[in-house]
Amino acid sequence: MGVKLLEDIQNTVAELNKILEVKKVEVDEKKAQAEEIEAIVKVEKEIVEKESASAQVTLDGAKNLKEFIENKKADIEGKIAVAMPKVQETLEKLDKMDKKEVDFIKNLANPDEKIKQIMFVIMHLFTNVELDSKVQAAPNGKIDLTWPNAKKLINNPSKFVEDLKKYGKDEVRNNKVKFENFVRAKKLINEEELTVELLTKKSGAAAIFCDFALNIIEFAEVIKMVGPMEQELAELAIKLEKANEDARKSQEMVDTLNAKLKVLIDQYNEVNATKEAALAEAKVFEDKAALAERLINALKAEYDRWKESIIVQQNRLNVASGDVMLAAAFIS
Repeated sequence: MGVKLLEDIQNTVAELNKILEVKKVEVDEKKAQAEEIEAIVKVEKEIVEKESASAQVTLDGAKNLKEFIENKKADIEGKIAVAMPKVQETLEKLDKMDKKEVDFIKNLANPDEKIKQIMFVIMHLFTNVELDSKVQAAPNGKIDLTWPNAKKLINNPSKFVEDLKKYGKDEVRNNKVKFENFVRAKKLINEEELTVELLTKKSGAAAIFCDFALNIIEFAEVIKMVGPMEQELAELAIKLEKANEDARKSQEMVDTLNAKLKVLIDQYNEVNATKEAALAEAKVFEDKAALAERLINALKAEYDRWKESIIVQQNRLNVASGDVMLAAAFIS
């Protein structure tokens, strides 16, 4: 019985070893498959990291450019905001001005020299502008500074005041007036030493015209100063648009690569899980085989003794009939 049990155990160990060999092949295949995918994942991960770093540089560049543009824009608006209140104050004075005061100047046949000069300043400002109240320059760019021509400019006082307000609100800010107009007007103001205080003593309208000229010239100088900045701002806006588009494309590429990498990682995890399961199963068979081997080795001496005993007993059985016959003959 013990010999049969040990032989069954030996047969079981042999079967387990066969199964174990099959499992080892399966494990090796899963391991190789996992390593192959792992190598691909590593390469793809490096690509994603590289593209992500590149995309981040692009995103940071777009962000920094946007901040620079916003600061530049704030700088421009700040400079304009300093000059704009004075223009606004002048426009409010024009709104409140009695049109009869303009009529008074228009009806003067021989005005005070300072009144005449401030109107000549206004003529310089309105040279070749796209308004109804304008002064047409000669081909050489010069205008005929005469009192009759100055009176033509204010022939319609209400229309003239409205054009002054348009001039202050739109024409200068939108760079519709040649800067040389302001240069010539400022030169005449300085040469004639025209001031609001001086003209207030001559005419309320003339004083407002002087205030308008001084403030609008200052405003025009600010607009000219920020002109290159605004041009740069426009160019930067185009660059920002391109930078944002590049950043968007870079992010799309990174998202696509990440999606591809996720698929590979999922495949790797699945294959690796299968490999680990195969390893665990193989370990079970290996442990069973090892325990059986230990049992066989532990009982090997007994197994050999049992087999010898069986042989001895078998031999005895083989001669037992002869011994019986001899014993019976002896007795009889």
